[in-house]
Order: sequence, then structure tokens, then C-alpha cells
Amino acid sequence: MKISIVTSNEERYNFVKQTLIKYKINLEKKPLHLNEIQADTLEEVAINKAITAAKQLNGPCICEDTELTIKALNNFPGPYLKFVQEKLISEKIITLLKNETMRDATFRSLLVYAQPNEETKTFETKIDCKILNKKIGLQGRGWDNIILIRKVGKTLAEHTSNEKFNLWNKGYIDFSKWYSKKGVNK
Repeated sequence: MKISIVTSNEERYNFVKQTLIKYKINLEKKPLHLNEIQADTLEEVAINKAITAAKQLNGPCICEDTELTIKALNNFPGPYLKFVQEKLISEKIITLLKNETMRDATFRSLLVYAQPNEETKTFETKIDCKILNKKIGLQGRGWDNIILIRKVGKTLAEHTSNEKFNLWNKGYIDFSKWYSKKGVNK
């Protein structure tokens, strides 16, 4: 049985496919255009997206959504990350945090498996970050140049696409192990 990943990002699809193939999971890309709900939690947004996609596809799928919470901004922007990044460039975030000493942030990725008429299953990746007061690095987009990944001591903008994917690949690995045990591909 094939499982669909709901994404239009070819690079992401190829990275995920490389991970899932190790577990003998057949993956196909489905670039659905879904109306994403606006909600205050990553769980609400990601689960709703996956359920909607599974219904449209009439089959199993995985969807991923992300958030960044900045402690000094009362955990803003949270699940509104994509929208806020489109409106506020890195320099504006640096200005917002200019007088803040608490620059802790958390990046979360939530991978959701959904199939019509079944319970959803979620797989979380959490990465401790720090928002810098200057831009570092040239790779990536949005705020990648001010988000320092604490465990590696580099900003997202200092990582290649492959290195970035490996940072939050945990959710896909956890999903692959669970899905393989479920026995769907046997």
C-alpha cells in the first residue's frame, strides 16, 4: 500500500522518501492545496490538515506542520510562523527582541498520519533554539539566519538543506518505525 505525503516541496519529498524507503514504505507526493485552519495550537492545525487530506485522497497520508515559539514574545508566533515570517523580516524580530535577555525559542515539527475513519497518530520533533541579535549565514529563507540551533551551535542559515532535514527527521523515523510495526506494508 502506498502512503501519500501532502507537500508541493520536491526537495522535502525526496528527503522523506529516502528515510521511509529504509523501512520499505512506499511514498507518493500529493501537492494538495488545503485551506488551513487558523488555530492557536500546532496540534489543531496539523491534525485538521491531515484529516482533511486523508478524506480528499480517500487513503492514508502524512502531513507535517511546524511552529516556532519565542519565550520573550509569550510563545509567539507559534503555529502562525509562516504567516508572520511573510510579514516580518529578520531585522524586525531582532528589533522586537532588542532589549530582551531571554532569547530562548523552541522549534517544533508535528508529523501527522491520517487515514479515513481511523484515529490520527502524531510524531513530534522539538529543537531548542535561540534567537540571535544579528544575522548569520546565507542558506535558507525567512528567519533562518537568526535562529540558532543550540545543540549544533549554528543557525539554520548555516545548514545545507540536507543538514536541516536531518535536524527534524526524528518525526519521520518515529513514524516509519510505528508504521512498519503496524504491518501495512507486509
